[in-house]
Amino acid sequence: MSPHFSLNLIGGLATKALKSSPEIAQDLENMADVLGYAYVDPTKFNPLSGEIKAICSYLHSQKVRFEDQLFLKKRISTDLLELNQLYMPKMILLSLVDNIFKHGDYKDPHHPVFIEARMVGAMTPDACFYFRTKNRIQSKLPVKPSGFGIPTITNLLDFYFPGFSLKIEKDSHWFSLNLMIPYGEENPNWPNR
Repeated sequence: MSPHFSLNLIGGLATKALKSSPEIAQDLENMADVLGYAYVDPTKFNPLSGEIKAICSYLHSQKVRFEDQLFLKKRISTDLLELNQLYMPKMILLSLVDNIFKHGDYKDPHHPVFIEARMVGAMTPDACFYFRTKNRIQSKLPVKPSGFGIPTITNLLDFYFPGFSLKIEKDSHWFSLNLMIPYGEENPNWPNR
């Protein structure tokens, strides 16, 4: 089945649903956004704004999936949705968020998952992107690794953002991640737009 068929079908269903249930239409649009993003060619220039939009759509879809069993606090700056000229390798941040749902406890109302994404000094020589997550770790059996984990993400970040900083703290109950990416100047390793 082609990606176009799937996305067009979901888009058609969203249009039909708009008349009877705008909420379902929005849910379908977010699902289509996540799927459409997954189909984007990873060798092409991927803007930071695209990764942030995919994360927002993914989180919306997870909220639909888990309804009132998902406890999440997010601080994702909407200004990031405007940063189309800054590069972010596809699925880097989204994989970090997806790991929360693979390994984290997102159903604990007393310890909600925390996700933050923000830019400081956008479009200046000192521009820095900050991405943080914190979540409790599931107590059930661990999920089998997919092969696209923290070591792969670290290698990609090192190639595209040599000045990045990734700090991970983990104990038997908590996992937290703090990522800082300097965006002061373009890296020659970024794909052409």
